[in-house]
Amino acid sequence: MLKYVTDMNQEEQKYLSYTESIMFAAELLARACKESMRKLYKQMGFKIGHEEYIILEIICQHPGIIQFDIAKKLFMQRSYVCKMLIKLEETGYVRREAAIKGKRKAVTKFYLTEMGEAAYAEIREFIMGLISKSPKECMKKRIEMTEYMLNLTEKLRVDYNLKL
Repeated sequence: MLKYVTDMNQEEQKYLSYTESIMFAAELLARACKESMRKLYKQMGFKIGHEEYIILEIICQHPGIIQFDIAKKLFMQRSYVCKMLIKLEETGYVRREAAIKGKRKAVTKFYLTEMGEAAYAEIREFIMGLISKSPKECMKKRIEMTEYMLNLTEKLRVDYNLKL
């Protein structure tokens, strides 16, 4: 079991390793969550993967969003988001519309199709069903932890000028 840094003297704190840090624990948790969601989606037979679902959710919440803003919200490379958007468009889940932004600058806006809305709704209903089975105490703690992690992420983004 890990000792809290406040319980350690300065000599012990020198040897606290990265693998005993909150950053490492967060990395492992993120990887485990991502992999478990991939497996769950496959097991449930959903037609899209977890990352694609997240993109559908962002487009659902922000109709007409552009690729750059999707990538920014997901902390992903634009090229990776572009590949996923192309796949979602080819399979009929999203549609794109060309638009002019500012002084003749062409941008592409993304919208869900009926098929995309249906896929999003199916998976969202499944996820909400899982969450609703949690005891109320767990739900409250989950909300607090989520808010804390999102605030911490934003603080790191600002403090280190991250272009995520």
